[in-house]
Amino acid sequence: MQILKMISSSKVFPKTHIFNLLLTFLSLHSIDQAIALPDDIEMDRYMLSVTSYAEEGRLDKVEFYLEKIEALLIEPPAEYYYYQAKVLNKKGDMQKEREALEKYVSLAGKEAKYYKQALVAITNIEETATPKKHLTSQSKQAALLKAVREDKESSDAEYANNLKQLYLTNSFNDALIRHINEILATNAYTGTKFKPSKTNNGGVVYSIKITPNKEILTLRNDKNITPERMSTEKLKVFGQNHFLNYECNYTKSHCWIKKPDNYSKWIQLGYDQTAAKAVSKALSRLILSLQHNETH
Repeated sequence: MQILKMISSSKVFPKTHIFNLLLTFLSLHSIDQAIALPDDIEMDRYMLSVTSYAEEGRLDKVEFYLEKIEALLIEPPAEYYYYQAKVLNKKGDMQKEREALEKYVSLAGKEAKYYKQALVAITNIEETATPKKHLTSQSKQAALLKAVREDKESSDAEYANNLKQLYLTNSFNDALIRHINEILATNAYTGTKFKPSKTNNGGVVYSIKITPNKEILTLRNDKNITPERMSTEKLKVFGQNHFLNYECNYTKSHCWIKKPDNYSKWIQLGYDQTAAKAVSKALSRLILSLQHNETH
């Protein structure tokens, strides 16, 4: 306030300038004096926004305010978990969606507004996941091989949908990675015409991961050596030709996926032309997806 008195009594500043300075000072002073709402009131405010945006179907805004509630670090109301389940449903994360719904009905009780809807949603998740969850390794492999053999006649959209259904995910990239790794694991190079089994799981096994820089990290695990030897190699996808080649040699009992930049040997698997073709196709689509920054 002393500053204000000095400015107002000064003969240096014109009156209009003094008036503007006073307005600016008072505005800033009122902002500084604003009192932050207690966390429980902020919680109520955010939940009102969550409910409103959920009714409009704007789940992006729902997620935004749910994150604000989470940042308060106090226990949210039961309805928080119901709306969280809606966001997780859109993302295709059925496991976490079910956990959120179960927490909602446990906290809210039978008289809750969305009690019945939550129970129906839990049942739907269970019915969707159970057939896949209880697949034996043999039947899962049969389903995998069927998808591999039938995708030659399918469009890109059908190929993507088939993989996402097979691996219960809404992320095409995630489905591609799991598809590639499962084929590589079941077709490891053993040096013979025989594939790895539960009793004989040796051989050279390849797998892939995606780095934060969107490079393809290849992991080579030689199980024929004790202790097992692991080596890695990175491939930058940007600027690469996404069409991949492969070659199979019956005499040497192996197939090689070729690198897209210089066509040198990249990923080895046991002799199986169908499996090599499937890995090559999935890797090609993954490279293209990463180049386009796709996250679906």
